[in-house]
Amino acid sequence: MKITVTGPRSAGKSTVSRILANKLGLEYIDGDAEVDKAVQDLGGLYQAMNDRRVDELMERAVALLEKFFERDDFVLDLAGGATIPGQSEDKAKHAEKIRAIIKDSTVVLLLPNALEETAIKILQKREIRREHFVKMQESGLITAAQIKERTSNSYAANLPAWCSIADVVIYCDDKSPDAIADEIGAIAKA
Repeated sequence: MKITVTGPRSAGKSTVSRILANKLGLEYIDGDAEVDKAVQDLGGLYQAMNDRRVDELMERAVALLEKFFERDDFVLDLAGGATIPGQSEDKAKHAEKIRAIIKDSTVVLLLPNALEETAIKILQKREIRREHFVKMQESGLITAAQIKERTSNSYAANLPAWCSIADVVIYCDDKSPDAIADEIGAIAKA
């Protein structure tokens, strides 16, 4: 059994993926942590992104995913941005490779709500409270309004691409991470 959980940042992918893997007795793969390890020579995941070394980062992510998908029985927590084409031709090629690789799994898209406007509001509230965004706000690098605008723009732009790769869409609404994991587990076992 191979399950890939993806979606927007702050949707609850990591929490749900860990719980799901535990419930099903599968290996949990934290995509961000694994990519971070693979790009330590570039300063890590966030430094590579900040330095705009996205093509190099994506190349390594593709290689990692190819290795992961040689195995069976795992839950992969995959950042939604990995499947989005982006602005460069190389990023688009890498995203397409990632989309092809993960098709060898049940791809679960976690979304906060079925209504786009409500989903965006939920994500905006979560984003401004994320630790690194709190630090950035405190240091004056970004405002809460800018975080909200980025979240809104990103969600609206990426939603069609996320939906196009999903085998299953789960709306989190007011469900607990445990209940969401149970829902995914029931679908995966069917």
